[in-house]
Amino acid sequence: MRFEVKKTNNCFSDAETYEYKLPIDGDAFLALLPPNFSSRKNLKLRRPVFFSESETIRIRGMLAFDIIRVSFPSASLIDEKEKLEAWLGDVIV
Repeated sequence: MRFEVKKTNNCFSDAETYEYKLPIDGDAFLALLPPNFSSRKNLKLRRPVFFSESETIRIRGMLAFDIIRVSFPSASLIDEKEKLEAWLGDVIV
């Protein structure tokens, strides 16, 4: 795998959050996201950030850094996590 993953604390009561260290920065990651994700950037901060969401997954990170935090719904954690990691394996070369 071209990325590292570890479980992390979260602020959502109905979600499980994992941190992914990628070989690309957040801005490049945003360009790879499929169209079913809605994304927004906050460029006003000292370290600009992004937020992306699909119907079930929330992703956030800093545009210039290679770490993203992904929140999966507890009810479908394994399925959604496996799908995301398979997709990451396919698109990150």
